[in-house]
Amino acid sequence: MLPVAQGFHLAYRSEGLLNTGVQTQTAASFQQALRASRQIQSAARSNLAATRSVAVDVGKSGLTCGTITFVGDVLAQAITRGQDTFADFAATDASRAIRMGAYGFFIYGPIMWRWYPLLESIWPTHSLRHTLSKIAANQLCLGPTILLTSFTWNYALQNQLNQLPEKLKKDGIPTMLNGWSFWVPAAALNFTVVPLRYRLPFMSVCGVCWTGYLSAKANTADEEEAQAAANAV
Repeated sequence: MLPVAQGFHLAYRSEGLLNTGVQTQTAASFQQALRASRQIQSAARSNLAATRSVAVDVGKSGLTCGTITFVGDVLAQAITRGQDTFADFAATDASRAIRMGAYGFFIYGPIMWRWYPLLESIWPTHSLRHTLSKIAANQLCLGPTILLTSFTWNYALQNQLNQLPEKLKKDGIPTMLNGWSFWVPAAALNFTVVPLRYRLPFMSVCGVCWTGYLSAKANTADEEEAQAAANAV
């Protein structure tokens, strides 16, 4: 009977060890699942924080550009009306100013928020080659993009998209070429002197000056040409 008793004892111990091993493995699996869950939660919180940060930065850029573009268009209209009516803001075309402000907020601001850091990542130094590369990219890539989107935005909101091809044919290239005489020096100063975080506000302020300049030059033209010049910012 002794061997039988020993057999039962050994079987009992084996079962106990097996149960202990299963419990240990289960506890380890639970700990791993818990750590994985915490890592997922941490990553989700980090992604949410990063998304919020990006949204805030894009919103700030849009608000800055929208405000400056709105003010620039109001100034452009005042210049177009002439000195005698400069203070007569009741004559301001509010819908046009709002269109330009909305363009700055929804399109121009978000584009510029990404544009200058992108240029810095491609050409990070202040060497002559990198500076000239950034200026060329600014005029050959960004300039036509802003011109096209600006014209399209304004004509779309006025339900006049059918006139867009003629507008681009008539005013697109001349406006872009005339703009180089202003924007090339401004971009050179922007890329060589102005810190990265101030480049968007600096170029936006230059945009106000450019709007006023175009409107002043268009002051002797008819109303359609004045509108086109003022909107080509």
